[in-house]
Amino acid sequence: MKNKKILLLIVTIIVIIGVIFAVVNSNNVKNPNDLESGISGNSLSTDELVQNANYTYDVSGSYIINEEEFSLDNIVLPCFMFNTNDANKANEEMEELYKKLAAEFEAELNGNKTNIVQSWYDVMHVKGVLSTFVTVQRVSAEEERFEYYSYVFDLDNLNLTNISEQMKEIGVSESELKSKVEEEIRKLEEFENLSEEDCPAGRTPEDYINETLNAYEEALKNNTLVSYIDVMRRLNLIVSIKLPNETGDMQRIITIK
Repeated sequence: MKNKKILLLIVTIIVIIGVIFAVVNSNNVKNPNDLESGISGNSLSTDELVQNANYTYDVSGSYIINEEEFSLDNIVLPCFMFNTNDANKANEEMEELYKKLAAEFEAELNGNKTNIVQSWYDVMHVKGVLSTFVTVQRVSAEEERFEYYSYVFDLDNLNLTNISEQMKEIGVSESELKSKVEEEIRKLEEFENLSEEDCPAGRTPEDYINETLNAYEEALKNNTLVSYIDVMRRLNLIVSIKLPNETGDMQRIITIK
């Protein structure tokens, strides 16, 4: 009887120690969702910093185009797993984008089932910077269009960086950037293939290059330029190119080398 009491006491003590250990250990686990502004994200993995967003939309079904199935699963967007004002705003923007794209998919599902709307993202986690680049693709029988979003976080403070900070990060001045941007724009296939015959009367290819450069400078001035730093620590910019007989802007990625 005495041995049974001792054994019961030992088991009870072991259980209590186990509970205490579990509580203490759980309090020490880093949860990215609990990170506040000012806490460094350098010690966290990419998966701890950003994951696939898990949004819902009240529609189901799919359709086939060129033997490929399209559904809401083709709309993939990021969710930032840390709690800062910038991350929360970015997540809100992505949620609104998801609703918009899901509504477009629903309209196509209930309509002709001939157009494609889908999205994906790339994450580049290198040397204190987390760049997340979102691509939206829309394809119809007439054309293919891309729309881009980017979020470049400084992992020291988990705040978004602006273009000036990104230029400093890669070591390029504003004047150097302007020169490199013009050089890369002139190399774009659309402009290399553009001839006088393609332009309306009184217009030249140079006019459209200048309009594209002006659009870039306006976006830079208004802080609406989409940019990101890739794994090779190069600055990438999204420019809206201007072309003859083009409705709306065509966006292209240029890399500053």
